[in-house]
Amino acid sequence: MIVWPFAVKDARQYQRPDQGFDIQADPGALVHAIAAGVVGLSNPDPGGFGNAYPYEVLDEDIGGPSIGVYYGHTEIRIAPGTHVNAGDVIAVTNVTNGELDNGASENGSAAPPGWLEIGFAVPGTGSPVQHGSGATGAGLRMRELLIAAAPISVTNYRPPRILFDAVTPENIPRDAEMVAGYIDGHEGVWTPEQWAYFPNAVKIRIATRADTDDGDALDVEGGDATPEQAPGWVAMRRRSTGRDKSVYMNESTWQSVKDAFARANEPEPQWWVAAVPGIGEAVYPGSIAHQFDSPGPFDRSYVAGFWSGVDTGGGPALDQRPKESEMYEVDTIAANDAFTGGKDIPAQGYRIYPTSPNLIAVKVSTDGGLGSEYARVASVIGAHGEGWHPLWVVVEVIAALHARFGRQPTQAEIEAAIDH
Repeated sequence: MIVWPFAVKDARQYQRPDQGFDIQADPGALVHAIAAGVVGLSNPDPGGFGNAYPYEVLDEDIGGPSIGVYYGHTEIRIAPGTHVNAGDVIAVTNVTNGELDNGASENGSAAPPGWLEIGFAVPGTGSPVQHGSGATGAGLRMRELLIAAAPISVTNYRPPRILFDAVTPENIPRDAEMVAGYIDGHEGVWTPEQWAYFPNAVKIRIATRADTDDGDALDVEGGDATPEQAPGWVAMRRRSTGRDKSVYMNESTWQSVKDAFARANEPEPQWWVAAVPGIGEAVYPGSIAHQFDSPGPFDRSYVAGFWSGVDTGGGPALDQRPKESEMYEVDTIAANDAFTGGKDIPAQGYRIYPTSPNLIAVKVSTDGGLGSEYARVASVIGAHGEGWHPLWVVVEVIAALHARFGRQPTQAEIEAAIDH
């Protein structure tokens, strides 16, 4: 299955076919993968497709001359090497005009704002399989496939956000959308009570030791983990959780960490780059987050969008969650309804809301007061867990898990998909 590469599909977006298919979207529009595959970063093409445009090696043949696809005139928004599903956000279009200035847009491409040229590529590169200024067979085929493609259902979109981190969590605003804190080897290790200061925040748990089989991100800097240790930690955490992981490092260290991943033959993680002020409130190409500000009591990072391995896999945004009145009680979560490993699960006391054929929301109505907004899956689908506040756990079952593994997920994989 392939999908349209933008959240909105309109015939007025259709432009000419040449070596690919040109599409006019809104300036700054998010670009979505048209099919499942692995995303890479193309070689720079200043004054052409730009300096940071992605390509994708598809999992399956979609009926074109290649399993490679390029997304020209856009800027990548996820880490190269990330596996994506159809509809996942991978890039963003220009907001400045490079057409008249021979590549003066913010990503170095020669295209008007909101422009995308998408076409079949030589696998593993951003180079079109057929070149030419007029319509090519490859361009016409991409146009035919995309005009027939379904509009996407955005399940992993997150708007840009500001992330706060600090050794002393009391210094962070309590209404922060995202917070990060230490879990090991550091005098600033956060206690459960300190994590509970931020009941509505997305939380990133930072490990500083490469032998810590816990956490969402590894801190690579002086006194903490080294570049050579980073691939092993990421591999260990991927095996333990089934989720992607992140590495934090200074921009000056970034290339040495990348080189370590290449030598270890470990796919690159999500990159969190520190450079104050660096490029300001923006991310470096190929990264997901940029620490751009360090005023003293805390640091601030710009997060570009959906953070794989940190944000929950799919589901509606907070303000789109089901209302209490829209839910209904159930006695059992059936095997084909939710993340059950193929078994019916007793669900007395739970209420569900089918947000779409691919989504299910489960409210945990247990008593408690530990102040954590995330319950492990045992608290969700097993016996009533003690000590959890009511919360929503939204899981994209088919698209995020079944499509990823090609089978019903195991309980361990389910836990990893739910538990931060």
